[in-house]
Amino acid sequence: MGESPRHKSLKAQAAGPGGKTEVPLPGGKKLDALSKRNIATEVERGGTTGAIRKAIDRLEAHNGPKVLKVPQTDMPLAEKVAKEKRTHLTISNMSETKKTKT
Repeated sequence: MGESPRHKSLKAQAAGPGGKTEVPLPGGKKLDALSKRNIATEVERGGTTGAIRKAIDRLEAHNGPKVLKVPQTDMPLAEKVAKEKRTHLTISNMSETKKTKT
């Protein structure tokens, strides 16, 4: 299934000017966005534990700062999954008005 226009716009916003979207990772996976300042961002709108876990796995392949963007209603679930995986990242809602570090 193709990605929605909203997903594309969130990736472009996260990459910012000079950043890249769809950055290849080892194993044939792709990172949603990588900013010019080397901040990796994954946008996960699915809202399931499995989808969030896969997004965190993609972020773990990056060595720099990591941001996971999820809908605000999914932030507690994303925080729980990140703590279970013992991953250090920033979890943010789509509009970036609320952020949590794990």
